[in-house]
Amino acid sequence: MKKLFLSVCVLVVITFNYLQARTFETFCGADNNFVAMMDLEIEQGLLVWKDKTNVGIVPIRIGWGVMNNMEVGVKLPYIFIQNNDNDFGDLAIYQKFKFIEESKTSPALSGGFELDLPTGNVAEDRGNYSEYTSKKLDLKLFLSAGKDLAKVRVFSSLGANFINGGDESALEYTGGVNLILSKVFKLIGEVSGKKYSSNDYGWRSQGCAVPGFIYSPNEQINIKFSMPIGLNNRSYDYGVNIGINHSF
Repeated sequence: MKKLFLSVCVLVVITFNYLQARTFETFCGADNNFVAMMDLEIEQGLLVWKDKTNVGIVPIRIGWGVMNNMEVGVKLPYIFIQNNDNDFGDLAIYQKFKFIEESKTSPALSGGFELDLPTGNVAEDRGNYSEYTSKKLDLKLFLSAGKDLAKVRVFSSLGANFINGGDESALEYTGGVNLILSKVFKLIGEVSGKKYSSNDYGWRSQGCAVPGFIYSPNEQINIKFSMPIGLNNRSYDYGVNIGINHSF
């Protein structure tokens, strides 16, 4: 795990000086910011959490700006689990579209879908990382909204996830606030969770509080750091989430 963490850090440092980035809005929800038209964006991160087992995920996302209000892309996570085989999770493809541009009187409103293809090879498919590895096709539909209010930006997203070909389902939500302290630094506080059902267990809930910050020392660099904290016994205990995105 230490070698993998160091490798991600080195990759982040190397790309800092060559690639441009757009602003982050949320850690866990659907973002209302889009890749610029004809731009290619690469986002990478590291999510590690403490649960009954130590779990880590290195998510990679590649997005393409078809138009300024339309984005398509792919996601591929690498999962490493304590005392288990490590491998890639499911490959996902997504499309999102901005229906309403933000104005003085209305928030930005976006939506889209994501298809998770059952391509993952992680041996164990239970636990808080099960969303990254399924036996059948997953379909997620989502809506998101965001609005600037003076020094504060308010955002939220809501998604319906049909898991394992519809055998299970989940309602996912995120809401939070960005507190803009300066041109280069802002704090983020959000609550994220999901209520999901399965034929075996019925309805269950997970939730976490996610405090963190975004640091943008210049127009080419945006870094986010957060520490998710589980809010019930079905959530992971705590974690660390680091991310950076770049467009070119």
